[in-house]
Amino acid sequence: MKKRGRPKGSKRRRLLIKDPIIKPYEIHIDETHHARNYLLVREDTEKVEGSFTQLSFLLKRIARERYPNSDNPHSLTDFIRIQRKHEDELRRLLYHVINR
Repeated sequence: MKKRGRPKGSKRRRLLIKDPIIKPYEIHIDETHHARNYLLVREDTEKVEGSFTQLSFLLKRIARERYPNSDNPHSLTDFIRIQRKHEDELRRLLYHVINR
């Protein structure tokens, strides 16, 4: 079983990121021994869904979960269009962070 929760040595949440684009999640940024950990937390349950060393890895995880519902058949074109839309939203949100 995978370990969940804050990494060992985590001092405290330094920053909280909430945005409609990443709902139902929020991002907690912890600092531990001169390193940053990015935690993906569900807003409603406050359960940690994952711990990441880079913000880009966390955002890719969110983007992967936003694919169309598998109960409804979709064409490959629709799937790609929806994925690009979500990725573009995340890029716009983080434009200034990525282009420092």
